Amino acid sequence: ENITYFSQKFVDKLYARMFDVTPEKVLRFLTEQISMVMEQVYSQKDHVMSNLYNSLNRAILYCLSRPRHSPSDLLILQNTLKFLQGQWDVVFATYNSSLPFTICLIHCLCQIKAGSYPDGFGVKTSSKKVAWILQSPSASEDYDGTFEAIHNVEAQKDIMDLVEWVWNHLISQRRQALEESYKTDLSVKQKSSENVVDFSEVPALWEEFATK
Repeated sequence: ENITYFSQKFVDKLYARMFDVTPEKVLRFLTEQISMVMEQVYSQKDHVMSNLYNSLNRAILYCLSRPRHSPSDLLILQNTLKFLQGQWDVVFATYNSSLPFTICLIHCLCQIKAGSYPDGFGVKTSSKKVAWILQSPSASEDYDGTFEAIHNVEAQKDIMDLVEWVWNHLISQRRQALEESYKTDLSVKQKSSENVVDFSEVPALWEEFATK
């Protein structure tokens, strides 16, 4: 119970921007706690796991919905997507079956894909397109403020590739739940084959979802 309370308050303070910490460190801390709890056996395990995943989901959405102006902003976005890629089995374990989180994650991916709302999602945001400029950290694993320039086209491609990767893996695991919830088909039939809808078609599909 103590760790779930601490994790909840930790994420609350992250949203309130009450301390300066690399968001990726928060994500890693939460996944480490989840991994430790997974290995334990006790009566309140499901309750604890549910609360920890709730905190992790909120932290992920916070990282994906932040402003995307400065090189450090875009680095956080890139690292968050890489974190999802590297910790996929933990983040999307059976315990984390929240459909609202899946929907919010898809929404974030759509905004990133479109380059919309570079000021972040929420009050007083802008829908203008973001200028893709990214710089990478030094060779050290922990970000220390040192950057090396990366060509903006390469940066955009890297982030778009990560968005595509997350979408493909997300839909492969949560397709059935989404189809059942929205009474729709996320497949595209081409001759004798059937493929999952391409992410480039998701924004239009998302608008259709919103009207249901």
